[in-house]
Amino acid sequence: MKYMKLDELRESFLTFFESKKHLRLKSFSLIPNNDNSLLFINSGMAPMKKFFMENNSAPKSRVVTSQRCVRTLDIDLVGKTSRHGTYFEMLGNFSFGDYFKKEAINWAFEFLCEVAKLPKEKLVISVFEEDEEAYKIWKEKINPEKIMKFDRKNNFWEHGKGPCGPCSEIYFDKGKKYGCKKENCNVDCDCERYIELWNLVFTQFLNDGNGSYSKLKSPNIDTGLGLERLACVVQGVDNFFLIDSIKNILKFICKKANIIYGHNEKNDTSVKIIADHIRSIVFMAFDKVIPSNEGRGYVMRKLVRRAIRYGKIIGFNNAFLYKICDAIIEENKTAYPELLENASCIKKIILLEEENFLKTMNNGLNVLEEMLKNIKNNIMSGKDAFLLHDTHGFPIDLTIEILNERGFSVNIEEFNELIEKQKKMSNIARNTSCSNDTWGKKNLILNNNFHSEYIGYNAFSSNSKVIGIFLENNSLQSISLDKNKFYKNLYIILNKTPFSAEGGGQASDTGRMFSENVDLKVIHVEKNSSVYIHECSLKSGTVEIGDILKVNIDVDKRKSTQRNHTAAHMLHSTLRIILGNHVYQSGQFVNDKLLRFDFTHSEKLTKNQLNEIEKNINLKILDAISVETTEMPIEKARKLNAMALFEEKYGDVVRVVQISDFSSEFCSGTHVSNTSEICLFKIINETSVGSGIRRIEALTGACALELFKNCNEILEKAKKILKQNDLIKGIENLLNSNKENADKLKKLEIEICNNMAKKFLSDAKKIKLKKTDNIIKIVVGKLKEIQTDVVRHMCDNIVQGSENIVAIIFLTHGDKLLMMVFVSKSAQKIGLHAGNLVRILAKFVDGSGGGTIKFGTAGIKLKQKLPDLLKNIDKEILAMICLGEEI
Repeated sequence: MKYMKLDELRESFLTFFESKKHLRLKSFSLIPNNDNSLLFINSGMAPMKKFFMENNSAPKSRVVTSQRCVRTLDIDLVGKTSRHGTYFEMLGNFSFGDYFKKEAINWAFEFLCEVAKLPKEKLVISVFEEDEEAYKIWKEKINPEKIMKFDRKNNFWEHGKGPCGPCSEIYFDKGKKYGCKKENCNVDCDCERYIELWNLVFTQFLNDGNGSYSKLKSPNIDTGLGLERLACVVQGVDNFFLIDSIKNILKFICKKANIIYGHNEKNDTSVKIIADHIRSIVFMAFDKVIPSNEGRGYVMRKLVRRAIRYGKIIGFNNAFLYKICDAIIEENKTAYPELLENASCIKKIILLEEENFLKTMNNGLNVLEEMLKNIKNNIMSGKDAFLLHDTHGFPIDLTIEILNERGFSVNIEEFNELIEKQKKMSNIARNTSCSNDTWGKKNLILNNNFHSEYIGYNAFSSNSKVIGIFLENNSLQSISLDKNKFYKNLYIILNKTPFSAEGGGQASDTGRMFSENVDLKVIHVEKNSSVYIHECSLKSGTVEIGDILKVNIDVDKRKSTQRNHTAAHMLHSTLRIILGNHVYQSGQFVNDKLLRFDFTHSEKLTKNQLNEIEKNINLKILDAISVETTEMPIEKARKLNAMALFEEKYGDVVRVVQISDFSSEFCSGTHVSNTSEICLFKIINETSVGSGIRRIEALTGACALELFKNCNEILEKAKKILKQNDLIKGIENLLNSNKENADKLKKLEIEICNNMAKKFLSDAKKIKLKKTDNIIKIVVGKLKEIQTDVVRHMCDNIVQGSENIVAIIFLTHGDKLLMMVFVSKSAQKIGLHAGNLVRILAKFVDGSGGGTIKFGTAGIKLKQKLPDLLKNIDKEILAMICLGEEI
């Protein structure tokens, strides 16, 4: 065998198939494009499903890739076996209606035996039992005794409806010492002897989904060779974690943790789990995944939290994963140089998630430890697990993992019941609440075969034919206005329309449809495939299928929306220039009122950054740059470096919106033709909307001008009120005057309180304790609209000295009533505690409070019960010390 590093092995595979006239494609993103069946790309063929369905859509009939993949189904086995990992690369060569079995098998054998120098006697092959063609090709190269035939379950590749076919798997025999010592040990055994390297899939049939198979006119080849598995073989190591690239990451982690690999099995397992998880985490962050509580973000969050958990075992008590990113980037920079460019952003995303979870984890661990003290029958109740999850944010998988390590388990059935109950309550709350969130989108399903021509890029009106009328989901031939009925969910479909539908973060057009017989107001438009669905309210008359209507959009609203949409593109580019290339759009909404733009960035923007963003965009507006929109093949658009959003669905032909060399994006929305039409750009808000996601809201055009007009009017009114043209000077004078008045008021309040203090003391009630000669003075008083700090100062004076004094003051501020309790030092020594006393007294008026031994406060809810409180003051004071009598 020829020793090759991971990078060399990858490159040798790609180069080999390039020599066989394959087009080398870059690894696709981990985020599937236009495929809702997957959270992450999990195989080399997954991003190319469309090419297998439509051969003519592939960029070339022969393709080769090294595809980044994530699989988390076996996450519990990571670090505990020699071959399981969440992140891996899949080498693959693909034919879309070009070559077939002979070439695929011959080239696989040639690469393994002549390039990677694997001894052919170590190869074991499996084929589908009915695939004589593949068997014969292999028999020319491999000893027939090393070729095994298996049934459909093992060697026929299919996933329901779609292309399918037999497959042939290539295994490497590591030798008897790795086997289970059974006589019938072979490649379908679970022992460590045979390692599956390469699967050659011959997609030659089409499954109709009902168990019927037909031959494909153009059969395809889809192969998958595990890069890390092959590296184990050529590098002569028994463990996935000992190949050069991953071994270097292990060393890096051990150095940071100050431990030695191989000296402690528990530590070794933790290091391997961290090494695996951080590989996935880094590439997820690289592909713009942000930790969250759902979907891809949840998977990433789970990996981060598991890695932190195992980091604690080897001594990492503070954030550390973001530091290990350096090792991942170093080991992958040859194949993925873009990692270096995005290193700062990747580390920020991970650091923020680490810091947030470390707080949660530490609190949760403390609560968990207390719960374990009271655990019965070695089973934690689902109620306790739910409390950890819901109140303390502690993930259930970590709870289970920690308990399993200590020989305990969780009543997961009870936990799941509580989770479901919570979901139902959330759904009820959501369904009964009113939301104006225009980010949401209802899905109207119309099971009819319609098509609408969109003419809205070039026209604001048209004469269109009505081809569909729906009231909710009921198809109608006509509908008339009935003043006794309220028509909800009325939808009109036209053969052609100038109305833009809601989509891509742009609000739909509104407007009017009318004729001599009918008047319809268009309130919303959505697109379902190629059908434009106009939600309308019927103002008058009757509309029938076949009617020709005059259709007008609200032009002013459309133009305002276009200004905001183009400004959003300009904002995107400007953010990347000022903040860095880690910035990507994470959400967008534009209508005629404002633009709202979400983007990946972990820190609050400074005032200087916001000013610079505004300035740069307004300068581009003043430059009057032409905005060009062009339709082109998607591959050509990608070569222009036009920005695309992974969550958007694109066809073979895309629309690219270009603003000179400043901005270039895939976009099907409507835009201005020149930046000067935007007129003005003004940021009105910048906030956080999630971990690592910021939001900017801004105005353009008439809305921005209106904002400045309103601000100017406010300034003019302020000048008149202050009677000062120099507004700053007027405000300073007002503040100084207010301060002087406040000081005078405070002095007056202090004087009043001092006088009141004398009266309160003279009216104090005295209690003599039976067993001692101690006398307690109870001062009770009421004050109104006095500052609390002044009252505190007054009471501090009252309780000074050597007497046993308790002062209870009721302070009224507007509708609120506050009780303040003060206890002198000598009274504290005989058992009185202000915080405890105020808490007890507050119960008489349905209030709550607390405080220190000297001072306590409580709010009073039921003022009508104040007499009860006053009656019980003496009793409660005596109860805190001992019985006494009045003198």
